Amino acid sequence: MQVQEIDNLAPLGSYDSSQQEQETDKNARRRLPIDWLEKFERVESQFSSLHVQFESAIALCPSNFRFQSESVSLAIMPMHQGRSLKVSLKSFVSDIEVVLVGSQAINLSALNNDGHCVAKAQTEVPPDVEGDTQYVPQRIVLDTQGASVVRIDSRSPFIMTDFTLKYS
Repeated sequence: MQVQEIDNLAPLGSYDSSQQEQETDKNARRRLPIDWLEKFERVESQFSSLHVQFESAIALCPSNFRFQSESVSLAIMPMHQGRSLKVSLKSFVSDIEVVLVGSQAINLSALNNDGHCVAKAQTEVPPDVEGDTQYVPQRIVLDTQGASVVRIDSRSPFIMTDFTLKYS
């Protein structure tokens, strides 16, 4: 599968549903504008007009230097011990592309309406880092055909710095 460079993607913005339907085509890749969120804002239905809803998430600027990056000013992190995110997809999305940063492997699972897993992916286990070394962001593409929920889980806290959708 060929994926466009993330830097060339236009953010979706805050559209109403009718405008979204007109502008979304089958091959479109659209990035959620995470940087439009406020620091420490609870992330839930801000992207509902884009047919994406988060559960138990917060927007923040990483304070731990190992999670920081020059290119990331704001990220989404799970609340409540920072180990699990739930993302509901309210529209037909063929895949999602996420950039995740963490000290342990991060698991992604796409679930259908019955709760059955239809696709899985996992980041690589990062090497042990010492001193001033930062964790490396990892880009994962997950097939979400038939999925209504995406679970993102890890044994340790993680952040998501990018979330891109491909509509089907």
